[in-house]
Amino acid sequence: NPACVNPNHLFVGTPQDNINDKVSKSRHTFGENHPNARLTDNRIKEIRMLFEDGIWQTDLAKIYGVDSSHISRIVYGLVRRDLTKGK
Repeated sequence: NPACVNPNHLFVGTPQDNINDKVSKSRHTFGENHPNARLTDNRIKEIRMLFEDGIWQTDLAKIYGVDSSHISRIVYGLVRRDLTKGK
């Protein structure tokens, strides 16, 4: 998206106001659609189920090719929280 330089399109706000604005206008990507996403939504759900079944985080990290700290953030709901609802 080209940057808009029309002063009539700008308004004063906090960084959180800016985030809320871009989300409300669908100009924000998150989840598996984010360009830096390493895992799909289905893989996130698989990881959480496997962890609940007793698979260790280090083993999950090797299986899915990510760092164990990333697996930890996934299984404890610190990232991709949108997928924790209703499991």
